[in-house]
Amino acid sequence: MKKLLYFFSIILFSLASCEVEEPDECDAITCENGGTCSEGICACTERYIGPLCSEETLPKTVRISQLVITKFPPTANSGVAWDVGNGPDLYI
Repeated sequence: MKKLLYFFSIILFSLASCEVEEPDECDAITCENGGTCSEGICACTERYIGPLCSEETLPKTVRISQLVITKFPPTANSGVAWDVGNGPDLYI
């Protein structure tokens, strides 16, 4: 009987000393576009925002500092030649 009591004591002690593992908060979260999950929150890459990094950010302004045209057709779409000597007229 002492051996049986000793056996059950060991089992109860081992069960009581087991730590219950907390569920990972990121198991149910899938961060998109290269984002990574930490403690249930997505850390997005530079170009994306939102709770799951699913919204692409757009630049507020675009600055073009130089435009170089290296080749153009000898005539316009209408078949008429460009201005003599200076190529096509460009308008922005």
